[in-house]
Amino acid sequence: MKKLLIVGLGLIGGSIAKASHGYFDEIYALNKSQGTLRTAEQEQVIVRGFSSAQDCPKDIDLVCICTPISTIVPLAKQLFAAGCGRLFTDAGSTKAGIMEGMNTAGIPFIGGHPMAGREHSGYAFSSAGLLHGANWVLTPSDEKQDTQALQDWITYMGACPLVMNAAAHDRAAAAISHLPHILASALTEVAGEAEEKDAMVRKLAAGGFLDITRVASSDPTMWQNIFLNNPKYILEMLREAQNILAEWEKMIADGEAPALYDRFAKTKAIRDSYQKDFAEKAFREEV
Repeated sequence: MKKLLIVGLGLIGGSIAKASHGYFDEIYALNKSQGTLRTAEQEQVIVRGFSSAQDCPKDIDLVCICTPISTIVPLAKQLFAAGCGRLFTDAGSTKAGIMEGMNTAGIPFIGGHPMAGREHSGYAFSSAGLLHGANWVLTPSDEKQDTQALQDWITYMGACPLVMNAAAHDRAAAAISHLPHILASALTEVAGEAEEKDAMVRKLAAGGFLDITRVASSDPTMWQNIFLNNPKYILEMLREAQNILAEWEKMIADGEAPALYDRFAKTKAIRDSYQKDFAEKAFREEV
């Protein structure tokens, strides 16, 4: 693959463009903001930017769409109809619905989800290092579809390719990404309402609160799209969380000291095991 087109030059699209230098001979971008395109051109992140699908080069080997979920399939259809792109992928946080839309349209597509991000959005916050060490899920249309070219590209950017089924991805993402966003937003709402009654709440909010609610500062449009496109598994995880919270409520109301200790010990062990796995993965990558 020699030519890459990034659609949507925001935090993820900009980071992919920067991390792909040296892998592709030419990198182009399709983006609404002319200012962002000009900045990327001046920084030599892209060869040239376009604001219309019709104006994009036709001999593009790979199109990577990094826009809100609801726009991914329509944009792919526009580009495919214009003869632009031999292979399509995306950076959407849900996969099953996108896969269905692409397959129905007959677009050569391998789903993608780089699991990296920041609470701030936009090209100005993008960097090649954002993708380093991040898992990057690929969801082929079927088991026979060759993903090796994309895996090689992902590895070049410093990310870790994982091939899995689209539905399995959406369920896992609901548990470790989408539900936590609900909880972070809910905790922020609780603090906001508490502050209305007592201004000391804001004064006492420190690192721990800001750490656990960090993702509540993320782009609302992106998260609106995610929740509208993965309701089945998000609702499943939300119901599970409500059941667990009800158990915590009962333990507290009944003053069950041993049960509370056991529950804290259990969750500590689970969290520590996740942290250990993450640290070992990072160490292997550095070595």
